[in-house]
Amino acid sequence: MKGRWLGRTLVLGLCLWGVAALAGEPAGQLELATRRVVIFKDGHALVVKEGSGRAGPDGTLVTDQGPTQAVLGTFWIFDLDNSPLASMNVERRSRQERRANRGTCRSVIEVVKANLGKTARISREKGEELEGKLLRVLESPPAPAGERLEAASAYGPWSARPFPAPAAEGDGWRPYEGELFVLRTGQGDVLLAASEVKSLRVPDMAVEVEREEVREVAANRLTLRFADGKPDKAHALRLLYFRPGLRWVPAYRVGLGDGAQAEIALQAEVLNEAEDIRGAPVDFVVGMPTFRYKDTLSPLVLERALRRVLESVAPDLDNQLMSQQAFSNAYQGRPRRLTPQPAGEPGDFDLAEKAMGASEVQDLFFYSAPALTLPRGQRAAVSLFKAQVPVRHVYTWEPRIPYGAQASRAGGSPLRTERNEVWHQIALENRTPVPWTTGPAMVLDQGRPVGQDLLTFTPPNAEVFLPVTAAVSVRGTLDEIEEGRERRAEKWQGSYFSRLTNRATLKVTNALKAPIHLVIKAGVGGRAIKATKPGQIAVRGHDPADGVEGLNPHSDVTFALDLRPGEEREVSLTYLLFVSE
Repeated sequence: MKGRWLGRTLVLGLCLWGVAALAGEPAGQLELATRRVVIFKDGHALVVKEGSGRAGPDGTLVTDQGPTQAVLGTFWIFDLDNSPLASMNVERRSRQERRANRGTCRSVIEVVKANLGKTARISREKGEELEGKLLRVLESPPAPAGERLEAASAYGPWSARPFPAPAAEGDGWRPYEGELFVLRTGQGDVLLAASEVKSLRVPDMAVEVEREEVREVAANRLTLRFADGKPDKAHALRLLYFRPGLRWVPAYRVGLGDGAQAEIALQAEVLNEAEDIRGAPVDFVVGMPTFRYKDTLSPLVLERALRRVLESVAPDLDNQLMSQQAFSNAYQGRPRRLTPQPAGEPGDFDLAEKAMGASEVQDLFFYSAPALTLPRGQRAAVSLFKAQVPVRHVYTWEPRIPYGAQASRAGGSPLRTERNEVWHQIALENRTPVPWTTGPAMVLDQGRPVGQDLLTFTPPNAEVFLPVTAAVSVRGTLDEIEEGRERRAEKWQGSYFSRLTNRATLKVTNALKAPIHLVIKAGVGGRAIKATKPGQIAVRGHDPADGVEGLNPHSDVTFALDLRPGEEREVSLTYLLFVSE
């Protein structure tokens, strides 16, 4: 009986030991890699990460690669094999990274460190001299530069600030700190401070040191629990989130030549203040989707309390979580949908790399780069495309004809300073299969810079005008006279108005040695009723910028002229204008 009792006790003890050992074993580790980054021009990006791992004995997976910033409602993780995910816990973590960086000594203590093991003669500030072997430098890690990272609590205050920004130089690395060192003399070891060293003499002194540096890396630990809870089960997971800190800026280069073709090239200037990108495909987005809560951080990144997040979204959100109005997906100001182009590209269209691609999804267009490596804090320029497109040179003059405008004079002098309003522009026709997004464009003529302006959004098969420079050799003058006045011709809002008939004459001169095509677009506060050939009249609603009463519409009169070298041309328009009596 006694032996049977001992046997049962031993079996029970082994079982309890096994359970305790199982509970103490670590969870399975999940390693994530960035699979794609989608960058928008407004400073946000969608990051997609994937990874695999085996669940630990308790059926969980753990990773320290959780995002430190994510927009409310965009932080998602799911199993690619459709294994249901029961829950995800998030815990704030901080770890230190170390590296060695060789460089020139910048202090006495670094000179001591570079010459450890050598015999040195030290003169102290008080006049005493010591001689011995440099034995050791007493160093310690630098104090944390930013706020201390604390474990998050559902009942404690969460910081409303983001994680500490990197140091001023942008990488956050700080050297180990030390002030004391040990000198072994014939009388024993002496502890000295670098500040009391007046001079240091070392035979064959080394002046370069292996400098140890450290930085703090903040992260969020994700603990994943699956519905089946099976230990040692393989899982393939995808993590995606929308975050701030990544931006791309389009920049164009337009090269002009002697012919009717221009070379246009687009590059993406990428700014990364978010996280390291290493060899991941990147999409640069043309268009702007609506992310209603892009300025509100997700509580899953442990940046602020959930209650504060919800209150910042809407005061009554707690009671209306399912309200269609509160969480409307309606787009406002959606960009115009691009018409898909036929397959095939013109022979003069060249994506920067053969692996570079482009695609259209809903109302957005994506330029795709096959791989990009860009650590946090760095910048990059990525070539997207280069193409030959039709170009024509156009001169434009857009005078505004406000009623009662007076010529300005300086100090009563009869000298009038001319203000040239004629612009030289180029009209570029988009014959490429991709749209041109809005961005600055630098114009080169025979390799020489002639101007820079904004190239506006241009879909395929459309034309865009790009201002180059003021045309100093093409001049325009404007004269306006009143041809008639009819009193009390109109009553509006209880007041009587006189109707004026005005005629504006526009004169242009081409002083260039080459023929030009000039487009005059005269804006008039009133109703245009007549224009000399080849004028075309367009009337629209009242424009407050005209400075006239609200019953007057606005008219645009356009003249397209071809001027020979040295030719002068005159056109005119007549319009009606109501003025109060």
